[in-house]
Amino acid sequence: MAGRPKDFLLHAAEFMIEAYCQRKLAQDALSVLDELKAQGVEAPVHLKLMVVDGLGKMKRFKLATNLLMSLADERGNLPLSRSISVAALNLFAKWGDRSRAEEYFRRIEKYGWVTRAEVATLMHCYAILGHPQSAVNLFERYFPGTHLGFSLPKTTGEPIDSSSTSAIAESTTDSSSDDDAQADPPFVSLEPMKPTIVHYTNLISAFSRAGDQVEVHEWLNKFQETRITPDGHFLHTILENFINLGDVESATGVLTQMRQSKIFPRLYAYTSLISLFADRREPEGAERIFKRALKDGVVPDGEMLFAYMFAHVEAGNWAGVIRAFDYIQASTRQGLRMTIEPFNNLLKSYVLIGAPYRVVMDVFRRLREVGVEPDNRTYALVIQSACDAGRMEAA
Repeated sequence: MAGRPKDFLLHAAEFMIEAYCQRKLAQDALSVLDELKAQGVEAPVHLKLMVVDGLGKMKRFKLATNLLMSLADERGNLPLSRSISVAALNLFAKWGDRSRAEEYFRRIEKYGWVTRAEVATLMHCYAILGHPQSAVNLFERYFPGTHLGFSLPKTTGEPIDSSSTSAIAESTTDSSSDDDAQADPPFVSLEPMKPTIVHYTNLISAFSRAGDQVEVHEWLNKFQETRITPDGHFLHTILENFINLGDVESATGVLTQMRQSKIFPRLYAYTSLISLFADRREPEGAERIFKRALKDGVVPDGEMLFAYMFAHVEAGNWAGVIRAFDYIQASTRQGLRMTIEPFNNLLKSYVLIGAPYRVVMDVFRRLREVGVEPDNRTYALVIQSACDAGRMEAA
């Protein structure tokens, strides 16, 4: 970009930064900002904030914070701008930095810049940390009377300190100590201050992270009372929350609801559910979820296939292990890299069901064909098969 007029550089930089951020390449967008600086061109604030947001979404929090704080004055205070304050809130909420997220929420409150989006952002921070009490407090303060007769939960296992939401409500001073006259004007919104699906998603996630299964179901019921149509993100979040809680029955129910809504779960959800069934030693459930994934058009990756095989191994269902290996072998033709573990599980299955020694040796010989090195367990299984067959010379 050397030797170009300033306006041309800025237009080109804006185009590149937008393109990089849309493609989740925020570090490349940051390089464009660095190049502008090297050319002596100051990038406008909105471009820097775009990159801050992109870096935050990629969880490159230190890079994002450094860029954000480059806008601060010599005392380290950011300008009294709504867009900058909201960017700071978004970044620190994603990071799970409660204290700094609340600091910028206080500023946003003080100057009348709060919308439902900022409330949802701070609730997301509480959800990440597993602080449902604070999420409920904030919800009740901004959306009072939404669910009449609901009493706040008394035990959530989270700290209540001076940085709680009550402190936010009572705060009338801003930590920046900047001149109020320089602040952006209050934000006037025509939208009704009613909770959205995002607020409920964050509440349910907060209780899930805290391991409170009762309140997860309680708030799901309250969400259903609102008659808001659940979207794909909401259902994915609820599904993952139930998986994290180990609630197989509820997770399976959400899967059915998603299918009825023609919303198909992510690969991760199927894999996690299969692993849950493996932990419970219920290979039939793992088999059912695996077949549903295939029917839904999911292309299994290695992690999913190995979880499927492990479910049968844990239950001692050796016929199921052999069937799972067939799926894995078929997937190797599509680029899946094989390891020794599936082979060992297959060999163990053959040994335990009393398969002929020649069958075991056929599997052993295939190791070389696919470029997998046998380990001590492999040799032990082959030796055991030889002994069972009375082939002591081979053993």
